[in-house]
Amino acid sequence: MSLATYKQKVLQYTGTGVAHSETGVGFALNDGKGIVLIKGRNGGSALGGCLRTPEMSGSNSLPLAATAALITDGITSMDADGFTVGVNNRVNQLNAVYVAICISIGTGHYVKSGSYSGDAVDGRTITIDATGWQLNGILIAGATGANDVWRGQQMSGDESAILAASTQKTDLVQSVTTTGFTIGTDSRVNGSGDTFYWVAWRRHTSDLDAAMMMGSYSGSGAQQTITVSFSPAATPSVVIVHGGWVAAIGTFWRHTSHPTNEASSWATSADGNPLTIEAQASNSFQVDTTLSQSGATHHYLAFVAIASLSVSLTEPTFTADEAIAGDSIGLSWAEFKDAGGTTRVHSHVPLPDASDYYGGFKEGRLTAWTAIRRALSDWRGQFEGVTFGWTVADTDRSLRGLLAASATRFFTGRPAAIRAINDVDRRARKGARTLARGLVSGYKLVEPFLFVTR
Repeated sequence: MSLATYKQKVLQYTGTGVAHSETGVGFALNDGKGIVLIKGRNGGSALGGCLRTPEMSGSNSLPLAATAALITDGITSMDADGFTVGVNNRVNQLNAVYVAICISIGTGHYVKSGSYSGDAVDGRTITIDATGWQLNGILIAGATGANDVWRGQQMSGDESAILAASTQKTDLVQSVTTTGFTIGTDSRVNGSGDTFYWVAWRRHTSDLDAAMMMGSYSGSGAQQTITVSFSPAATPSVVIVHGGWVAAIGTFWRHTSHPTNEASSWATSADGNPLTIEAQASNSFQVDTTLSQSGATHHYLAFVAIASLSVSLTEPTFTADEAIAGDSIGLSWAEFKDAGGTTRVHSHVPLPDASDYYGGFKEGRLTAWTAIRRALSDWRGQFEGVTFGWTVADTDRSLRGLLAASATRFFTGRPAAIRAINDVDRRARKGARTLARGLVSGYKLVEPFLFVTR
């Protein structure tokens, strides 16, 4: 039996101005699997924050929201139950309040980190996992002075966000692939000779809903409450919201320790910034006009305070009740190619297949099939070879995000197929049986968070 593991804790501490260790995380960060992201929130000069990943050696860590190289007095080490900070104001200014998001990537099933050297080549592909690993979101930060970049699954085409104040959204992370992502020539993600560090979250249906959520919403020009779907329900400890591209607003973040109706910008540590993120509550957070720009799409990340996942990846044993035409076929999936050319494959259980085997990893979000009907004509007498359909869970709103994007909003007329195979043959990478194939004729959104295709 294989397990997918992931641990997360949001830790708050007060700076002393003297190098010291912070403990109480509850899991090891010094085993080559630890990630720490620190933001300061009420200090005058504790700007930006700091990031450390397993790829950073020695006492190195990376300033965030800055044109600064690696530093050696930030997060100086990862420890058995926490981390050690130096004297840099980004992590340890006297009396400043800091919030640290601590993550153990565990088996790497849900989160991975890495680095690459820039070459300024347009359309360059960065591989996260050659066997198949479609990301849900990625943070990229440069080691020689580049502003941080975020790409979420709800972004489409050549679209990603600079977390500092900017309206630029192209030539950064240009697309998401079934094994990683592609980058443009912009120096923030691909400066020649520069080193870039990344942290990537995998696109998955529900397991990570206990720990973190990412999504988007449309600004209304007024105060609004944004619903997230932690399962079980929880109050987000940290919320990060990008201001969109209508104006150069930048990104804001809020911890539950912030004063009411106050937040901090990504670039600075001062409290204040009213009319941004105002409050958090169970499975929701509240934003006001600055982060509710009329006509803008705002993207967010939300983290719970404590989470520990250990999920079995063992595939179930299927019985003769699931046989088709006398064959012991226990696995099936639906394939759909969106308008952007990405094949999206959904099954009733997660299937960790290689990227070159029927679309690679198959998300376990399929909840129901409709009957497959074959006929010469429909009830109106129009020619019809086959009708079929399926229902999938859309708890992460990724399919709704496709509908909201101009490049992928058209689902009708796109190719689709249903395939099935027994588990032994699938593991041997044999050909699956195609049960039905055609074009999407319609779809509907069903609450809560279902998506029906036919």
